Amino acid sequence: MSKLKLAIVAATVALGLGTVRPAGAAVTYKYVTDQSSYSAPSAGASVSFQLFLQETLTGGSTSILAPARQDGVVGLGLKVTRGATGNSILSALNLDAADFGGPVIPQPGGNVTPALISFTEAASPTQTNVHIGNTAGGAVTNPAANGRIYMATISITAGSTPTTFTVAPYDTSGGNSLSGKDFYDLDFTQTTPAADAYTGANQSPTTFTVNVVPEPASFGIIGATIAIGLLRRRRV
Repeated sequence: MSKLKLAIVAATVALGLGTVRPAGAAVTYKYVTDQSSYSAPSAGASVSFQLFLQETLTGGSTSILAPARQDGVVGLGLKVTRGATGNSILSALNLDAADFGGPVIPQPGGNVTPALISFTEAASPTQTNVHIGNTAGGAVTNPAANGRIYMATISITAGSTPTTFTVAPYDTSGGNSLSGKDFYDLDFTQTTPAADAYTGANQSPTTFTVNVVPEPASFGIIGATIAIGLLRRRRV
């Protein structure tokens, strides 16, 4: 074999080795909230939570959405649905218009009903792609080390009983959450190319709960009311 062919083979092998991930390495995408449960001081009170796309890296894997690889995302979408039990209601949606200045579906600002919030948002043609650690123009705290892309803030009006909500991809057809370079659909698991393999967001929906937890002052009022009732009973 000539020296030129040996050099080509060596270069090819080196390139292949450079794209092989460490054994056990994995990348997973999931839609998450900033907390797993939220407490309202009373029924009728409003609580807010933030929504993110989470990229989780294990086993020595590196970010697929890094600027030098897929260069962030061009758009994201999800839905939040209320479970069968509980009576808290979804009440408001505040999208990240600072980072995602392009089209929103459905227009003009997503879908908001008591039992369902859904939306897709995209960067405008004049914007750069949206990267991990975005802050909606400084409106939210989102350290890049957390591996998250901020999407929106949603408000819920608390009911009188605990209510569970689920966060999942916008729909089952895909094409809503796309990487910036090759438009990988982050909702669906990808196995090729091997260096960019990942588990899609549709594999692990997130759930969170809204509870009513009276403030200490409320407990004091309740206690005083009970004490007065007992005193009246003793006098009778």
